[in-house]
Amino acid sequence: MMRTYAMCLAVALIGVIAVSGEMFADPSAGVTTRPLTTGPTTDAAIRPSTTRPSDGEATFFDARILRGIRHVVFVADRSESMAISENGDPLLNTVKKQMGLAIGQLNDKQNFHVIFYSSGKPLELDGKALVPATERNKEKAAAFVEKVSASGRTNPLPALERAVEVLNQDKNSKGKQMCLLTDGDFSDIEAVTTYIMSNCKGIIVHVYVFGDESHPTIRDAMKKTAKMTGGTFKVIGGE
Repeated sequence: MMRTYAMCLAVALIGVIAVSGEMFADPSAGVTTRPLTTGPTTDAAIRPSTTRPSDGEATFFDARILRGIRHVVFVADRSESMAISENGDPLLNTVKKQMGLAIGQLNDKQNFHVIFYSSGKPLELDGKALVPATERNKEKAAAFVEKVSASGRTNPLPALERAVEVLNQDKNSKGKQMCLLTDGDFSDIEAVTTYIMSNCKGIIVHVYVFGDESHPTIRDAMKKTAKMTGGTFKVIGGE
């Protein structure tokens, strides 16, 4: 049975998982909006699955993904709007919990990385590179994710660029996937979809959008983008 590890995550997505105590406090991010205080969490709320699906398959927000993959990068929204509560729990906490479940199902022959975005420089796991899904690396990821808070605006482009760079560290490997999670509050959806379609060759992009409040044009564009890369699209919550 896998050892449980504490991990709490809401973003984004894509879809296309590192950590000293200082990693998440990046003064260069230029974020001035009030950060979210998520408060303490319990192990029970973030405990990963104790069963691992066959063939390297895992689930993320109840969507089956990661079958046969070697590399996966989770790209998650931590903008201020992710502090909004859903059933009494901030969206960001929901993301953290689901990410914990997904990472917990990976095996040590699979590699992962985690990136959070808002405005400014993305927050990444220590090392800023793919790491094997060993129990030790899962624990490091849990510690990193636990400390992430919500602030700033929604700009996924720098995080998408980093995700592509990380996934392309292995030039010859197949089985690359990205999970993009967002509330869909993009100021320039065309720039986001154009970047994905132009730069994610050979990368399957799964997109997860929170609720029905995002503009239909944004949802439709992201659904089409996910489909074009061979990925899944899912609306979380809402109707």
